[in-house]
This record gives sequence, structure tokens and C-alpha cells, in this order.
Amino acid sequence: MIELVSTNISAVQDEMRRETKLLKEKIKAIKAEAKRRNKQKNRRLSDLTIDETRRIESIEAEIRFYNPSKVLPAKVGTVIINYKFYLKFMKKIAGFEAAEIISKDGVLIKYRSDKAKGSLLLADLTPYYKDFFSVPVGKRVD
Repeated sequence: MIELVSTNISAVQDEMRRETKLLKEKIKAIKAEAKRRNKQKNRRLSDLTIDETRRIESIEAEIRFYNPSKVLPAKVGTVIINYKFYLKFMKKIAGFEAAEIISKDGVLIKYRSDKAKGSLLLADLTPYYKDFFSVPVGKRVD
């Protein structure tokens, strides 16, 4: 089981909200540029190029990683995982025998019981939180 040993949840949530705000500002800037360009060409104001649409979709996908109600980043060893998802998953497999393996790719949870077995890899989220200063630290407790 992984438990948080150093937590400053409100600080990391503030950092997540700031990052979300910055990403939303990028989306607004892309849309404003398209609006400005389209106004000059007498086109509909909402026309976005394929490249602009892809950039906006990419940014919107990245925003998911900074939603404080769904994500709580936690540094475990050298990787950062979504601790909220980890806890939710561990509750679902409460009656199972489980083992956690921490690697450079994330945290691998292998579980089994008499009737079922499986594994789940919690991917490393370090690229999304590399500039954060207050990521909680988790430690494996047996």
C-alpha cells in the first residue's frame, strides 16, 4: 500500500488551478487569433484551421491532468502517479491479494484472488508536473 508522507494538498491544487488557467488562456489566444484573421478575410468568425483545432484539442486533453477533483499527483519513488485514482482502484480490489511494483514507467499493481487476476499500470505523470514545487510524496508501506 502506498501512503502519503508529506502532504500539502491545497498548495498542489493551487498550482493545478494556475496551470489550468494558463492552458485556457492559450486556447483563448488561439481563438482570438483565428477571429482576427477571419475578420480580415470576411469569413465566419468561428472558422478554425485544422492545425488550430488540433492544438485546442491537445490543450483541452492536457487540462484533464490538472482537475483537482479527479487528480491528486503524488511522487512515489521517481515517478508521479494519480493518487486519487490509486486509492479508488485499491478500494475496488480490497478482497484481492495485491502487489505494487514501482518502475520508471509508473506503478504496476498486480492483483489476484481465487477467481480472477489482473494488473494495472498507473502511468508516470512526471512530464505534466515537472514544474510543480509542492507535489505530495508517497511511500510504500507494507
